[in-house]
Amino acid sequence: MKKFLVSLMAAFALLFVSACGGSDSSEGQSGSTEKVGEDKGTELTKDNFADEIMKAQLDAGTAHLVMTMTMGGQEITMDGDMSVAEKPADTAMSLTMDGEALGAGDTDLEMRLVDQVMYMKMGQATGDKFARIDLTDESNPMGAQFSEMMEQSNPATQVEAMGESIESFEDGGDGGEIDGVSTTKYRITLNAAKMYEAQGTDPSAMAGLPETIEYVMYVGDDNLPRRLEAEVMGATAVNEWTKWGEDVDISAPSDDEITDQNPFAGMGG
Repeated sequence: MKKFLVSLMAAFALLFVSACGGSDSSEGQSGSTEKVGEDKGTELTKDNFADEIMKAQLDAGTAHLVMTMTMGGQEITMDGDMSVAEKPADTAMSLTMDGEALGAGDTDLEMRLVDQVMYMKMGQATGDKFARIDLTDESNPMGAQFSEMMEQSNPATQVEAMGESIESFEDGGDGGEIDGVSTTKYRITLNAAKMYEAQGTDPSAMAGLPETIEYVMYVGDDNLPRRLEAEVMGATAVNEWTKWGEDVDISAPSDDEITDQNPFAGMGG
């Protein structure tokens, strides 16, 4: 259940903020605040929602993301920066996760994705350094799994999946002010099986899960998402996006911060 929810919310995080393309890994990524807060004057509908949201994000280029999940009285938080691109190969992000909530002690876990390489700092499991996973290495089972995840989170794939799986779309009216911007609240119901089928995910992964998933999305007049709320089988999840268009610094760890230790040794594909 926890694995499904983390995967689900991560997929939506990457749909709405899937990182920068073409930047040198040693330099910061630049966004644009020029159109942030600007009224697009576009009525969002079931048919154009995913496309319009994606266009606005590509214009802004960057964002800060906080993901909070609560299940069984336990809260898991992910916090980080992303910038926006159209291709998964150009994706970059930096996320910090609550290690205690994930069973890794009181050390926060860190994940960075730069130039198709995933760096994961997992406390004692990696000697407090970053394990390196090359997503282009087909001989590495973990690399192949992460690469598949990134391919499925490609915004083009996600936009298509979302468009094909929306069963209902309702304008819920005023969503209040979030991150200094007036928002509109949208209630969206997705067909879970159709969403995963469009992503290329094995349908067996949906066994025992609800047929539909309901989201509440708060979107600014600039068509940028500010908050997403979901509840699945008693577990709740909230994504919050701020600082759209502000410059971020997403870089690979230095050589002395990287370990050859493989925390996934013995795990099959």
